Amino acid sequence: MSRKARKIDRRLVLPDHTYHSVYISKFINFLMLSGKKSTAESIFYEAIHELVENRLKEDRTIENAHEIKSDEKKKKDFINFLFLDILNKVRPMARLKSKRIGGANYQVPVEITKETSLKVAMKTIINVARGKSGKDMSKKLLNEFLNILNREGDVIKQKNEMEKRIESSKAFAHFV
Repeated sequence: MSRKARKIDRRLVLPDHTYHSVYISKFINFLMLSGKKSTAESIFYEAIHELVENRLKEDRTIENAHEIKSDEKKKKDFINFLFLDILNKVRPMARLKSKRIGGANYQVPVEITKETSLKVAMKTIINVARGKSGKDMSKKLLNEFLNILNREGDVIKQKNEMEKRIESSKAFAHFV
């Protein structure tokens, strides 16, 4: 095993074919089980289409809702914006890392990169949706998306609990 410090190249993730977004492609890859990508894509696309229809129908603050429904490019841009908004509402800015100092273990808050925080957000959304009881995963995913946009639900609760733990551990931040 080599002990030289080497830069590891990250694998390039291609954007999805429908919305041309790398983040949607990564989300679909995290959602995929047993290599069934087409199933994961259909689950995600069904959930996101229902979410868009729901938002355009119910939300009166969205200007030009009629144009978004009729123009495909505007609809794709709106879906990308909506999905990134969902991820940004969930993504953490820091995480707790265990550090051993003087025979005691401390939970030290450490800032994380944008890529890592988006990965954590995606996995949190998927794990919470999988943990819900029910039959259809696209419906569970849709409910989680709606809860995140309304700032409620288990995903937001998990984020708030993590922020509280990070805030209470700020006294140990100088150990990093």
